[in-house]
Amino acid sequence: MGATKVSDEQQASWQTELSHKSHKQDLERQETIPLKPKASLESETEPEDREAAPEPNSKRKAAITCASITLFFGLFALITWLALRPIYQPTYAIDDIQIRALTVNTTRSTVTADILYNVTAHNRNRKMGFTYNWITIDASYSGWNFARNTIPKFKLGKSRNVTMPSWHNVQNFPVPSSVATSLAGAIQNGTVPLRVFAKAKLRVTIGKFRSSPLNVNVDCRFTAVRVPVQSPTSTRAFNVVSKVCRLTRPRYKRAKKLKAYKPANPINTRPRRHGL
Repeated sequence: MGATKVSDEQQASWQTELSHKSHKQDLERQETIPLKPKASLESETEPEDREAAPEPNSKRKAAITCASITLFFGLFALITWLALRPIYQPTYAIDDIQIRALTVNTTRSTVTADILYNVTAHNRNRKMGFTYNWITIDASYSGWNFARNTIPKFKLGKSRNVTMPSWHNVQNFPVPSSVATSLAGAIQNGTVPLRVFAKAKLRVTIGKFRSSPLNVNVDCRFTAVRVPVQSPTSTRAFNVVSKVCRLTRPRYKRAKKLKAYKPANPINTRPRRHGL
């Protein structure tokens, strides 16, 4: 009995020592395991589709960028236009029209004319000038041009006016027979309605800056009355009794060339209308 009892006590002590050793080993193993933050533990438990954070909306960023660029350039263009636009628009006028000669040959359907006038350009702006590339001036009767003159390039400075003489000297310019007959009848009656149409191409200049080309047109309709008895000192065959001019600024277009009338062939007898 004593030997059995001793063996039971030894077994109990051995079991106690083993439990202590295993508990100590568990504590040592827990101390050696590295601790992980809570966020990393949660990320491990999340599914794979949540591992990558959603990217910001690239389309929205692109739209905002485009809108900002458009707004910037729009403000820049508005400020530039307000700073450079002319306070007073460019103007010019046709004055002092002198008709020295106006005859028509109904047999050959030709017109001979000698017309003088002055072209005066005005600039009331104090901070900018104008550069006229050219001014073309056409004279016509009943919608048919019979004369053209061109004023070459010139510069109009700040707050200045420039007057330039112009001259239409036409010899035997061909026109349709109907126009020649109508003009001959008007000259015989002593009252001739004529039209002078001027077209100018110009640019606004501020220092070295030059704007895009602009068009300024002047449309003058006047009535010429024949002088009954021409004095030796007078050089006018007609006097201008009424004149109405209208200034317009249409969109820029190149001036068309003045084409002389060509009689139609026997197949096509309808004349081709041209001019203003």
